Amino acid sequence: MDVILYTLFIGLILLSLIPSLILKNISKREHYLTLCSDIALMMLGFYWKQKGLFFLVISFFVFLAAFFLIYYFRCYLS
Repeated sequence: MDVILYTLFIGLILLSLIPSLILKNISKREHYLTLCSDIALMMLGFYWKQKGLFFLVISFFVFLAAFFLIYYFRCYLS
């Protein structure tokens, strides 16, 4: 069951991350990137009870750093 959920979450994240990196329109890019970040936060919340608080804190900081870099370099410098 966990493999199916991991695959579902990762697939949804990739399906929304790829258009945010390819599209030319900034508002559409930001929309897809926001969708991707919402799905990633849902994934972190779902796996919090299984993995514990340490996993949540480390994953959240990695999540923030990754999405800040994507927002900054892709959305606002292009």
